[in-house]
Amino acid sequence: NRQKICIAAGDCTGHGVPGALMSILGISYLNEILHSGVNLNANRILNLMREKVMKALHQTGNCTETKDSIDIGLCIVDFFTGKLQYSGANRPLIMIRNGELTEFKPDKMTIGVAPLKETPFTNNYINTISGDSFYLFSDGFSDQFGELTDKKFKYKHFKRIIHSIEALPMALQKERLESTFKEWKGSTQQVDDVLVLGFQL
Repeated sequence: NRQKICIAAGDCTGHGVPGALMSILGISYLNEILHSGVNLNANRILNLMREKVMKALHQTGNCTETKDSIDIGLCIVDFFTGKLQYSGANRPLIMIRNGELTEFKPDKMTIGVAPLKETPFTNNYINTISGDSFYLFSDGFSDQFGELTDKKFKYKHFKRIIHSIEALPMALQKERLESTFKEWKGSTQQVDDVLVLGFQL
Protein backbone atom coordinates (compact mmCIF):
# COMPACT_ATOMS: atom_id res chain seq x y z
CA ASN A 1 0.00 0.00 0.00
CA ARG A 2 1.16 3.50 -0.77
CA GLN A 3 1.79 5.78 2.17
CA LYS A 4 1.31 8.94 0.13
CA ILE A 5 -0.81 9.93 -2.83
CA CYS A 6 -0.65 13.07 -4.96
CA ILE A 7 -3.89 14.62 -6.22
CA ALA A 8 -3.80 17.57 -8.60
CA ALA A 9 -6.17 19.56 -10.80
CA GLY A 10 -4.66 21.89 -13.39
CA ASP A 11 -5.97 24.44 -15.86
CA CYS A 12 -3.79 25.50 -18.78
CA THR A 13 -4.08 28.88 -20.44
CA GLY A 14 -4.08 29.13 -24.20
CA HIS A 15 -6.27 27.37 -26.76
CA GLY A 16 -5.62 24.77 -29.41
CA VAL A 17 -1.99 23.77 -29.87
CA PRO A 18 -0.51 26.10 -27.17
CA GLY A 19 -3.01 24.81 -24.61
CA ALA A 20 -2.32 21.22 -25.56
CA LEU A 21 1.43 21.83 -25.32
CA MET A 22 1.09 23.25 -21.81
CA SER A 23 -1.04 20.27 -20.77
CA ILE A 24 1.58 17.80 -22.02
CA LEU A 25 4.42 19.77 -20.41
CA GLY A 26 2.58 20.00 -17.11
CA ILE A 27 1.73 16.29 -16.90
CA SER A 28 5.22 15.24 -18.04
CA TYR A 29 7.03 17.45 -15.55
CA LEU A 30 4.71 16.53 -12.68
CA ASN A 31 5.30 12.83 -13.32
CA GLU A 32 9.04 13.41 -13.69
CA ILE A 33 9.21 15.24 -10.33
CA LEU A 34 7.05 12.67 -8.52
CA HIS A 35 9.10 9.76 -9.86
CA SER A 36 12.43 11.37 -8.97
CA GLY A 37 12.46 9.47 -5.68
CA VAL A 38 12.93 12.64 -3.64
CA ASN A 39 10.60 13.21 -0.67
CA LEU A 40 8.99 16.46 -1.83
CA ASN A 41 6.53 18.87 -0.27
CA ALA A 42 3.55 20.11 -2.29
CA ASN A 43 4.94 23.63 -2.69
CA ARG A 44 8.36 22.33 -3.71
CA ILE A 45 6.71 20.32 -6.50
CA LEU A 46 5.07 23.51 -7.82
CA ASN A 47 8.36 25.42 -7.54
CA LEU A 48 10.12 22.72 -9.58
CA MET A 49 7.29 22.61 -12.13
CA ARG A 50 7.53 26.37 -12.60
CA GLU A 51 11.29 26.20 -13.11
CA LYS A 52 10.97 23.43 -15.69
CA VAL A 53 8.12 25.10 -17.63
CA MET A 54 9.87 28.48 -17.73
CA LYS A 55 13.11 26.84 -18.87
CA ALA A 56 11.34 24.80 -21.57
CA LEU A 57 9.52 27.88 -22.92
CA HIS A 58 12.53 30.19 -22.42
CA GLN A 59 10.38 32.50 -20.28
CA THR A 60 12.18 35.33 -18.53
CA GLY A 61 9.24 37.64 -17.77
CA ASN A 62 9.74 39.84 -20.85
CA CYS A 63 6.42 41.43 -21.84
CA THR A 64 6.79 40.24 -25.45
CA GLU A 65 7.00 36.56 -24.49
CA THR A 66 4.23 34.00 -24.56
CA LYS A 67 2.09 34.17 -21.43
CA ASP A 68 0.95 30.55 -21.57
CA SER A 69 0.99 28.98 -18.12
CA ILE A 70 -0.68 26.49 -15.78
CA ASP A 71 -2.94 27.18 -12.80
CA ILE A 72 -2.97 24.19 -10.47
CA GLY A 73 -4.06 23.01 -7.06
CA LEU A 74 -1.98 20.14 -5.69
CA CYS A 75 -2.49 17.96 -2.61
CA ILE A 76 -0.33 15.27 -1.05
CA VAL A 77 -2.12 12.95 1.35
CA ASP A 78 -0.02 11.04 3.89
CA PHE A 79 -2.10 8.08 5.05
CA PHE A 80 0.40 7.22 7.81
CA THR A 81 0.30 10.59 9.57
CA GLY A 82 -3.17 11.68 8.43
CA LYS A 83 -1.77 14.99 7.19
CA LEU A 84 -2.66 16.62 3.88
CA GLN A 85 -0.41 19.15 2.18
CA TYR A 86 -1.90 21.69 -0.23
CA SER A 87 -0.19 24.20 -2.46
CA GLY A 88 -1.98 26.25 -5.08
CA ALA A 89 -1.02 28.29 -8.13
CA ASN A 90 -4.13 30.46 -8.57
CA ARG A 91 -6.42 27.54 -7.68
CA PRO A 92 -7.89 27.21 -4.16
CA LEU A 93 -8.82 24.13 -2.13
CA ILE A 94 -12.19 23.70 -0.44
CA MET A 95 -12.49 21.44 2.61
CA ILE A 96 -15.75 20.41 4.22
CA ARG A 97 -15.60 18.93 7.70
CA ASN A 98 -18.73 18.05 9.67
CA GLY A 99 -20.79 20.28 7.38
CA GLU A 100 -18.49 23.31 7.75
CA LEU A 101 -16.77 24.73 4.66
CA THR A 102 -13.19 26.01 4.83
CA GLU A 103 -11.36 27.58 1.89
CA PHE A 104 -7.58 27.45 1.57
CA LYS A 105 -6.37 30.32 -0.59
CA PRO A 106 -3.79 29.79 -3.34
CA ASP A 107 -0.77 31.89 -4.12
CA LYS A 108 -1.51 34.51 -6.77
CA MET A 109 1.14 33.03 -9.04
CA THR A 110 1.04 30.62 -11.92
CA ILE A 111 3.27 27.87 -13.31
CA GLY A 112 5.25 29.72 -15.97
CA VAL A 113 5.71 33.42 -16.81
CA ALA A 114 8.17 34.80 -14.26
CA PRO A 115 6.43 37.25 -11.92
CA LEU A 116 8.10 40.58 -11.12
CA LYS A 117 9.41 39.03 -7.92
CA GLU A 118 9.59 35.26 -8.00
CA THR A 119 8.74 33.81 -4.58
CA PRO A 120 8.28 30.20 -3.44
CA PHE A 121 4.79 28.75 -3.32
CA THR A 122 3.17 28.36 0.10
CA ASN A 123 2.64 24.97 1.72
CA ASN A 124 -0.48 24.37 3.81
CA TYR A 125 -0.59 21.48 6.31
CA ILE A 126 -4.01 20.11 7.23
CA ASN A 127 -4.62 17.49 9.93
CA THR A 128 -7.38 15.41 8.37
CA ILE A 129 -10.06 13.35 10.07
CA SER A 130 -12.19 10.57 8.65
CA GLY A 131 -15.03 11.95 6.54
CA ASP A 132 -13.26 15.12 5.40
CA SER A 133 -14.16 16.10 1.83
CA PHE A 134 -11.89 18.13 -0.44
CA TYR A 135 -12.48 19.87 -3.78
CA LEU A 136 -10.03 21.07 -6.43
CA PHE A 137 -11.41 22.77 -9.54
CA SER A 138 -10.78 25.01 -12.52
CA ASP A 139 -12.51 28.38 -12.93
CA GLY A 140 -14.67 27.10 -15.80
CA PHE A 141 -17.78 26.45 -13.68
CA SER A 142 -17.83 29.85 -11.94
CA ASP A 143 -16.98 31.74 -15.17
CA GLN A 144 -19.88 30.24 -17.14
CA PHE A 145 -22.52 32.71 -18.35
CA GLY A 146 -26.16 31.83 -17.74
CA GLU A 147 -28.82 31.82 -20.44
CA LEU A 148 -31.41 33.64 -18.31
CA THR A 149 -29.14 36.15 -16.57
CA ASP A 150 -26.27 36.65 -19.07
CA LYS A 151 -24.05 36.85 -15.97
CA LYS A 152 -21.32 34.57 -14.67
CA PHE A 153 -22.18 31.81 -12.22
CA LYS A 154 -19.52 33.28 -9.86
CA TYR A 155 -17.31 31.63 -7.27
CA LYS A 156 -19.47 32.44 -4.24
CA HIS A 157 -22.41 30.67 -5.87
CA PHE A 158 -20.17 27.71 -6.75
CA LYS A 159 -19.08 27.38 -3.11
CA ARG A 160 -22.71 27.43 -1.96
CA ILE A 161 -23.53 24.60 -4.38
CA ILE A 162 -20.58 22.52 -3.13
CA HIS A 163 -21.67 23.15 0.46
CA SER A 164 -25.26 22.14 -0.29
CA ILE A 165 -24.36 18.76 -1.85
CA GLU A 166 -21.41 17.68 0.32
CA ALA A 167 -23.43 15.15 2.35
CA LEU A 168 -24.33 13.17 -0.79
CA PRO A 169 -22.23 10.28 -2.15
CA MET A 170 -19.61 11.52 -4.60
CA ALA A 171 -21.39 10.00 -7.62
CA LEU A 172 -24.57 11.93 -6.76
CA GLN A 173 -22.56 15.11 -6.17
CA LYS A 174 -21.23 14.78 -9.71
CA GLU A 175 -24.77 14.43 -11.08
CA ARG A 176 -25.96 17.50 -9.15
CA LEU A 177 -23.04 19.59 -10.37
CA GLU A 178 -23.62 18.53 -13.98
CA SER A 179 -27.36 19.25 -13.84
CA THR A 180 -26.77 22.61 -12.13
CA PHE A 181 -24.24 23.60 -14.78
CA LYS A 182 -26.42 22.54 -17.70
CA GLU A 183 -29.48 24.32 -16.25
CA TRP A 184 -27.48 27.52 -15.72
CA LYS A 185 -25.79 27.42 -19.14
CA GLY A 186 -28.94 26.57 -21.07
CA SER A 187 -28.39 27.19 -24.78
CA THR A 188 -25.49 29.61 -24.27
CA GLN A 189 -22.00 28.65 -25.41
CA GLN A 190 -19.69 27.01 -22.90
CA VAL A 191 -16.90 29.51 -22.28
CA ASP A 192 -14.18 27.26 -20.84
CA ASP A 193 -13.19 23.76 -19.82
CA VAL A 194 -14.88 22.68 -16.60
CA LEU A 195 -13.16 20.48 -14.02
CA VAL A 196 -14.32 19.71 -10.49
CA LEU A 197 -12.34 17.05 -8.59
CA GLY A 198 -13.76 15.93 -5.26
CA PHE A 199 -12.33 13.30 -2.89
CA GLN A 200 -13.18 12.11 0.58
CA LEU A 201 -10.85 10.65 3.21
